[in-house]
Amino acid sequence: MIDLSGIKNIIFDLGGVILNIDYNKTSQAFKDLGFTNFDEFYSQKEQTSLFNDLETGKINESQFISKIQIQQCDISDLQIIDAWNAMLLDLPKVRIQLINSLSKKYRVFLLSNTNSIHLNSFMTTIQTEYGSDILTPSFEKVYLSHEIGLRKPNIDCFQFVLKDQNLNASETLFLDDSIQHVEGAQKCGIRTSFVDVKNGMDIINLFPDTVL
Repeated sequence: MIDLSGIKNIIFDLGGVILNIDYNKTSQAFKDLGFTNFDEFYSQKEQTSLFNDLETGKINESQFISKIQIQQCDISDLQIIDAWNAMLLDLPKVRIQLINSLSKKYRVFLLSNTNSIHLNSFMTTIQTEYGSDILTPSFEKVYLSHEIGLRKPNIDCFQFVLKDQNLNASETLFLDDSIQHVEGAQKCGIRTSFVDVKNGMDIINLFPDTVL
């Protein structure tokens, strides 16, 4: 259970917290394509500049694919896209219901490290599963790293959101399943909650007093 005393704003992470993901699926997919060292340059905790550049919009999809093909030239664009998207799973509706309920009392935002390839994929999945975009309307504003050019855990990413919405850090709660992102938010004075997804934690259990 989270201490919400004094909280006026809640910032949610997306992948792992709202949208189910499995990094191992992408790792295995790339290994199946012949990448023997994929885990060395991409993980939840650390990644090379190639993935950082994609997530901050410094390179586009075509440039990303081309750089991957330099590493493994005998694979197609579609194979790379499918492998990269393999980590993306489902969006439980109950979590959206929770966010919608919280939005009646708090200002609610989304801050995600993501990229255009993943965005297109999970939005298509949501549209297919629910018939409409049930994610975006649930938030007052959505901040995506590849659109704002900033990514977690860098302090300037959190400061950008705080300034853009005129939020008081001490009145703001940030939830994320990556500990380094939580630590980055804490450096800005934001109150945080680490969502330990690997040990079965789910945001729907963190707000027991919220009616779904």
